[in-house]
Amino acid sequence: MGKGTKLKFKVAKVEEAQSESKLKPWKILLVDDDEDVHIATKIALGGLVYKQRSLLFISAYTAEEAKKKVEEHPDIALAFVDVVMETESAGLDFVEWLRKVHQTKDIRVVLRTGQPGQAPEKNIVLDYGINDYKDKSELTAERLLTSTITGLRGYDDIMAIKKLLAIMDWNQKAIVYAMATLCESRDHQLGSHVQRVAAMSKAIAQKLMEMSAENVDEHFIELVELAATLHDTGKIAIPDSILNAQRSLTVEEFEIVKTHSVVGYQTLDDASHFVKEIGLLGMAKEIALYHHEHWDGNGYPDGLTGKAIPLPARIVAVADVFDALRAQRPYKPPWPFQRALIKVNEESGSHFDPIVVRAFMEVAADVDSKQIYETFN
Repeated sequence: MGKGTKLKFKVAKVEEAQSESKLKPWKILLVDDDEDVHIATKIALGGLVYKQRSLLFISAYTAEEAKKKVEEHPDIALAFVDVVMETESAGLDFVEWLRKVHQTKDIRVVLRTGQPGQAPEKNIVLDYGINDYKDKSELTAERLLTSTITGLRGYDDIMAIKKLLAIMDWNQKAIVYAMATLCESRDHQLGSHVQRVAAMSKAIAQKLMEMSAENVDEHFIELVELAATLHDTGKIAIPDSILNAQRSLTVEEFEIVKTHSVVGYQTLDDASHFVKEIGLLGMAKEIALYHHEHWDGNGYPDGLTGKAIPLPARIVAVADVFDALRAQRPYKPPWPFQRALIKVNEESGSHFDPIVVRAFMEVAADVDSKQIYETFN
């Protein structure tokens, strides 16, 4: 984990990209098989400037051509779409593809038709995600201007919300990187350990998704990889004399070390009060508090059993122990790869969730045993 360099670089890139896009023209897609409609629309709207940005028109004359234009231009703000083109429902088919297949929700769509009786407005809006629906005879230059401003305003609002959510997301990630870096500064061995545990946790979660584990999806995988980096956050409160001891710990010292789970939870809970969306830090809190719980109830701090232990903590528990076994410490040599695997497997159902162990063993089997540890490094 660096000293925040990667984060600063990424934030700078985001700010640079946002700055460059400020004065780019609004892209408007015209989908109609009538060339005169394209010409008339461009004449009516050609001089429009909204929020200091002009308009750039992209023309398509069939639904298939419109699909290609959308794929070529991911930043289209507004689309005027004719219903009847190469087929009687070509425009509707295009909008259905846009919303359901291409999964594009941002583009504002104004449907234009010369045969309004064939497509009731209520059905179109509900079934096809249309933002506005106009009879071509209604679209005077003034109404066309109004529809355009309304569409651009809606798109701009959506983009503003997305940027806000991105900033909120970066706030959480900034906290993650900052706290992980702080932990690394306290324990020189912790940095690489943190990265390996995060990588292993991600790999286990991916395997669990392949196994159709409940509530494990791509978002969960992304969160668990980041949140795992904070599993030992509470160690910032452990005295250096204990944290970096060049010997085995006494019973009293180990009791002090065990407090890091609660301290980590409290630290992350305090941090979560500064962000509105706490999905990442919420998971990190669970992991910090419960990654030393045992499936059979013999762990700490609360002696939870089975599925009462949150799944992210059960995943990190396996990754954390495996890495600890494989790592060299002042009081022990590194365990061989196969011996560490056997140990994890032996504790399935006692220390670890059997399903998580199964996923981990499948991950290990997918990669040559001589390479897997380096893969996670």
